[in-house]
Amino acid sequence: MTGVRFPLSALWYNRVMTVKGLVAQLKFWKECKRYGLVFWQCPGTLVLIMGAFTIASILATYYITREEQNPEILVGSMVIITLFVLTISFFIIRIFEELAKSNMLKTDFVSIASHQLRTPLTSARWTLNLLLDKHADGVSDKQRDFLLTIQDSNERMMKLVNDLLSVSRIEQGRLKIQRDKVEVTSIVRELAMQMKAYAEANNITFSVHVPEKKIYVEGDPHYIKLILENLIDNAIRYSGKAGTIEIRADARDHRVRFAVADQGVGIPRVEQGHVFEKFFRSENVMRRQTEGSGLGLFVARAAVLGMKGSMGFSSKENDGSTFWFELPNIT
Repeated sequence: MTGVRFPLSALWYNRVMTVKGLVAQLKFWKECKRYGLVFWQCPGTLVLIMGAFTIASILATYYITREEQNPEILVGSMVIITLFVLTISFFIIRIFEELAKSNMLKTDFVSIASHQLRTPLTSARWTLNLLLDKHADGVSDKQRDFLLTIQDSNERMMKLVNDLLSVSRIEQGRLKIQRDKVEVTSIVRELAMQMKAYAEANNITFSVHVPEKKIYVEGDPHYIKLILENLIDNAIRYSGKAGTIEIRADARDHRVRFAVADQGVGIPRVEQGHVFEKFFRSENVMRRQTEGSGLGLFVARAAVLGMKGSMGFSSKENDGSTFWFELPNIT
């Protein structure tokens, strides 16, 4: 792949993903299996049973009462149908209440645990920075390598904790997104420069394409930088031993599109519908044993939607991926 490919516009991409989402919803038994529910406890199963029984009861009532003039039979039939529907509805509501309660407990636990982990990790970061910056004279090369290894592990843990906190805020509807006027061409260039050394260490080169004229969008500068950093980091991780990563920012039709294209492992077609789900990592990536939590794209998409934008991708296994997002343009 030598260039950025946009086979679908943002509008058509969203329509296709909506259709795929509706089709996925029909396979409700798979979701029930993930939640540990047996087939007869699955809300989708109960809804189908309730619908089938209602239709059958209405038809049976019609055929029974069309020649009968006794209103008691009609009333009794309708009471039985109503009682059955209410019973099934009660079970469905109870199941959803249990799922909601479990989800709330999980979210609260993640939030509390992440906050508690953040404090010691931040203290460890300050201590390591102090040792490496101001007290490095008395540290041998081997000891310095050990400290750098610890520092790298600490930074990965900090990133995971921050991602978990963001996920918790998203699930609780507390993700705070600013809507400011942000100049983005400098953000793209600065990120490319900051991550250049990391890319070169993996035999990756950057091809950056941004206009000379400054581009402004309406959004949150923190999350714009975080999203781009995540996309570039993923592109480096999954590019293989060498390659070129293309980074673009283009203004078009009152929108600004950011895109990061790699020449890496790509995403299998059968898994592409799960890319923006929490903790998703494709099987071909897992085989490579690359690091990652599977939270970055989930947080990125939530942030983009919070900035009134759209996000998508195109990918082919063993032929690379292009991830893009669009934000409102301010002239």
